[in-house]
Amino acid sequence: MVSEDCRMTTLPAGWQWAKMEDVCSKVQDGTHFSPKEQFPTGDYKYITAKNIKTWGLDLSDVTYVKEETHRYLSQRCNPEKGDVLYIKDGVTTGIATVNPLDEEFSLLSSVALLKPIRDRIEPHFLAYYLNSPDGYKRMTGQMTGTAIRRIILKKIKESVVPVAPLPDQRRIVAEIEKQFTRLEAGVAALRRVQANLHRYRAAVLKAACEGRLVETDPGKWKQATIKELGHVKGGKRLPAGHTYSEEPTNFPYIRVVDFSNGTVALENLKYLKAETQSAISRYTISKHDAYISIAGTIGLVGVIPETLDGANLTENAAKICNLIGVLPKYLCCYLASLSGQSQIAGYTLATTQSKLALFRIEKIVVPLSPLVEQERIVAEVERRLSVVEELSALVESNLKRASRLRQSVLQEAFAGRLVK
Repeated sequence: MVSEDCRMTTLPAGWQWAKMEDVCSKVQDGTHFSPKEQFPTGDYKYITAKNIKTWGLDLSDVTYVKEETHRYLSQRCNPEKGDVLYIKDGVTTGIATVNPLDEEFSLLSSVALLKPIRDRIEPHFLAYYLNSPDGYKRMTGQMTGTAIRRIILKKIKESVVPVAPLPDQRRIVAEIEKQFTRLEAGVAALRRVQANLHRYRAAVLKAACEGRLVETDPGKWKQATIKELGHVKGGKRLPAGHTYSEEPTNFPYIRVVDFSNGTVALENLKYLKAETQSAISRYTISKHDAYISIAGTIGLVGVIPETLDGANLTENAAKICNLIGVLPKYLCCYLASLSGQSQIAGYTLATTQSKLALFRIEKIVVPLSPLVEQERIVAEVERRLSVVEELSALVESNLKRASRLRQSVLQEAFAGRLVK
């Protein structure tokens, strides 16, 4: 029985709604017990949700299982070329792709296997519908669970999909792929621009810290450790039982997720209550300091804006303060350069813990020019990188636009407006 919601939805002439179990000969998920033995190479791939993308299978980090394991698992679920693989569990639930592999492999339960009945529905037509705005909304609206969100097999079998006449399905799929090919070419060009901007940014920072960005006197350059230039002090976590204020206060709390492009983004900034501030008031950062993340994403560096002078700093970052002989922004230019990041990575790898120790930061060696030259270097770096940031923002905006266009194509396709 087709739901009332579907009966109220107008389909193009000649189309009809059909249950998934009526257009697929099999709707099944993979094993519910992930094999203990998995290998980086082997004869039988073990596909999980991480490998499923809208564009196909990402096999860059696929694992393998032994033949006896595969034979046991394939009794339950036997994917073949042309079947639809659909993520039914986890954060990426709702992504579908058509299996391009002409070989046997095993599936985890996070992926559902849909075997389209070819004289009723084309595999790519089904996959494109599931990835469309309407298909995604209908399917993920049936998710259950709290810790791990999932769509149960019963719901998938009972879900409905629009079915056009087969010739129309083939024409729609052909037009979708034609338009996606154009979009993907544009996206690839934007990705190349992104990569070039990243390389240019690295080149600017490298030239700056080697005295090649502006005219300098090579004879006046020297090297110094961060310990010789200032002090390194860590931030502070919120004391037990304390929570963020629900409203902005005079006590901002800067986290690593707030670090952005050498400064601090204000959009999602957290604030402390007065009693929390008094408990950690010694762990603030000044506009004259530099910051560096020491846990999570290690090595993010920058300075805070004047409006956040005296803000509290997370325990996952450190401040480099009381600086003498070096401008905070110049120090950040060096630490953000390939040479600086290489030193940070080296000291991070020197410990078994996933945190960069403060005493290791003190050992980082910084090439220094006189302060007057540092000012000119920083000014030129900021001038060039401001252009890079503008272009990067434009590229990112166009990538998001391409993603919206992709969804628009699918929406038009399943409204019957993509082909005549």
